[in-house]
Amino acid sequence: MNCSKSAPYLAKLHTEDEINLDDINEEYSFSYFINKVWNYHEHLDSYGEYKRYIEKLDKKYHNEGYKGYTFITIAPDKFSNRNIEYTEENFIQMIKFCKAQFSEYTYDYYYWVIESGKDENAPHLHIHALIKLKKGKSKHHKRNLECLWKKFFKHGFYTEKNGSRDYDSHNLNTKECYDKKVNYMINDRKGTHMNFEDLSNRGGVGFSESLVSI
Repeated sequence: MNCSKSAPYLAKLHTEDEINLDDINEEYSFSYFINKVWNYHEHLDSYGEYKRYIEKLDKKYHNEGYKGYTFITIAPDKFSNRNIEYTEENFIQMIKFCKAQFSEYTYDYYYWVIESGKDENAPHLHIHALIKLKKGKSKHHKRNLECLWKKFFKHGFYTEKNGSRDYDSHNLNTKECYDKKVNYMINDRKGTHMNFEDLSNRGGVGFSESLVSI
């Protein structure tokens, strides 16, 4: 398999370092594999090993540029006294928090959205954010975010005995995980998790205009 199959999506990724397609093409060549990768003492079947090598390269470049992304959810437990009531005042406070927290000072890329929850009879204001931290900004990120949160809402973040968390985060690192979370932040694509009301409040830097302006 040559690199022409990988190049189209490589051009679309968010990467700080320019990807050299000539280097990638060389990596895919059989001569490169034989001279720089293959260990003939351990594997006599060079073509079989070459096939497995190509599969690893495909996976590597398929996910190139997605490493370092994190998906954050801030959703104080709605069955506790930390629940954020569904009021205009709290909605405005959430907007102010997001605009204060998510900035180019801390993140290379960020996209946030405020959601209503899916049950109209029991609304649940919460936030999702897809971020990529700047180098050197990961230390104490959650602590600093929580300190700012408490300036807008009186409670910090808790974990309930049942495992429910006010603050949750997941590293993505693959194209599939990234695409899944991007779609999750678009109400029409959430499936059974669709919010009863699209609050249409979101913001971001580093993502396509079509996503940020939805």
